[in-house]
Amino acid sequence: IDGWKVNDYVVGNNSWIVGGTNGNMNGSKSAYVSNDSSSHQYDNGSTSNTILYKEVDATQFDSLFLSLYYICKGEKNTGIPYDYGKIVYSLDSITFHQLNGTADLVDSTNMTYLWTSLPYFLWNRKFYIGFYWENDNAAGNDPPFAIDDITITGRRWMPSMIHTTVDTAGGYDEKPLGPLQTVDFYDKVTGNILATIQD
Repeated sequence: IDGWKVNDYVVGNNSWIVGGTNGNMNGSKSAYVSNDSSSHQYDNGSTSNTILYKEVDATQFDSLFLSLYYICKGEKNTGIPYDYGKIVYSLDSITFHQLNGTADLVDSTNMTYLWTSLPYFLWNRKFYIGFYWENDNAAGNDPPFAIDDITITGRRWMPSMIHTTVDTAGGYDEKPLGPLQTVDFYDKVTGNILATIQD
């Protein structure tokens, strides 16, 4: 739960709460939009734009994937969403963009599992992941946007270490390489060949 921040771009009666107990998701707590800091319902007569976001440190990770559960009914009329949620990202916590390949989240009253890849330009860096809710002041239906079990996974890579001296204390040795000789370098633990040098 720690580290999440809320920013209300258009201040109305609806805003995000974190750790609320009325989201009816997995477990006893979730994050959702509320009009009274408790119930999972919104005031559809009060225009509100609010975002819940958090910094993610993906340094030395690539192939990132995001998964979560969500509910979001809101309002959609003739295919156009008016009260809806979005999954967004930012590089500076100021300007947010809808996550590539994700649709507006609307018209869903059942808990839905969502899994999507994160774009390559978010790999190996810090960025912000966010959840945006917007509603107008006309009609609309509960429940508003709710999320739970947010997970970001990736593949960790480690840069190769360059040694400038021979680690004789670790049992390594220094050997001369003669003409037309081939030398294999092995990992002491796994026995795998790390490199081959041929003169």
